[in-house]
Amino acid sequence: MEQNELINPLLCIEEYKSLRQQIDSQSKLMIQVFTFSIISSSALLGYFFNLFNNTGLSILTLQLLFGPSLILVPCAYLIKDMRDEIYRWGTYLYVYFEDGSSSHYESALSLMRERYGSSESFNPIFLTFWSFTFICIFLYIILSNQQHVLKVWQALPWLSIVWLLHRAHYQFNKIPDVKRQFYIDAWKSIKFSID
Repeated sequence: MEQNELINPLLCIEEYKSLRQQIDSQSKLMIQVFTFSIISSSALLGYFFNLFNNTGLSILTLQLLFGPSLILVPCAYLIKDMRDEIYRWGTYLYVYFEDGSSSHYESALSLMRERYGSSESFNPIFLTFWSFTFICIFLYIILSNQQHVLKVWQALPWLSIVWLLHRAHYQFNKIPDVKRQFYIDAWKSIKFSID
């Protein structure tokens, strides 16, 4: 038996292990970003209530309610991109290692599908992001109306925050439907052009 015949299967096994580790670490990092965003948003809300209790309501104090959303929206896009990477690596594993075999349960793609099921709109990550954002909007409206300082132009930042969060959520939901097939086709075209 030649040395090249032994190296190729060993390289394939190492590549597979490496990609599985990347997928696992990316999944853990996604949870850490989510945890960071929730903890920091909660801390900002707590700081707002501390200021509100100590100094009363002012326009400056009210602007602090934008803080949690300004943390949540970038984190939502970051989590969306991380999920996209997981699907990209999962489709690579699917095409190069699992295509046509019975080990589909092994792929990250299948694991993500099992975890989130068909109700992607009710993903707990984005459900939490939406809840925090609407709590902040609700508080802003209630407290602004108490002081009679709510103006129409003050709703523009909230509209942009809601729109940005909606875009991240929409793109997050499209990954399994649109990007999955795109990645599979791309990996297959590369695979067949090499063979």
